[in-house]
Amino acid sequence: QSADQAKEELPQVSQPRLVAGPWPPELVAAFDVASAALHEGPGGDGSTEWPALRCDRLLAWSDLHVDMGENLRHFEALERQPDAALIISGDVCTNLQRLEDVLRICTERFGEVFYVPGNHELWVDKR
Repeated sequence: QSADQAKEELPQVSQPRLVAGPWPPELVAAFDVASAALHEGPGGDGSTEWPALRCDRLLAWSDLHVDMGENLRHFEALERQPDAALIISGDVCTNLQRLEDVLRICTERFGEVFYVPGNHELWVDKR
C-alpha cells in the first residue's frame, strides 16, 4: 500500500484552533505549526511510517535531580546500554553546565535519547 493510499484511509480531522484567549501571537503561531504537522505524518514528510528506533528496550526516567545529594555520582556510574532508548522527562537539574553534561553522558551511553524539560529546567542558571 502506498503512502498516498494510506493517507486517504486516515480519518480526516478538522484543523484545531485555539478558541480561548487572548493568546500571544507567538503561541498561536506555534500551535498552528504543531497542528499542521499532525497532518504531515510522523516524519513531517507526508509518510505514514514512524521512524525506526535503533533499540531493543525503552527506558523512561524523570526527576533525576543530579544537583542534589549523591544523585550525580549514581548517574555517572551507569553502564553503557547502546541497545536501549532513554526518555528523560524533566527535572534533571537547575544548572545549565550540569544539564549539558548529563545529556552528553546519556547520548554516549544510550542508543537513542529523548529529552523533555521539566519545571526545574525553568530555573536553570549558568553556574
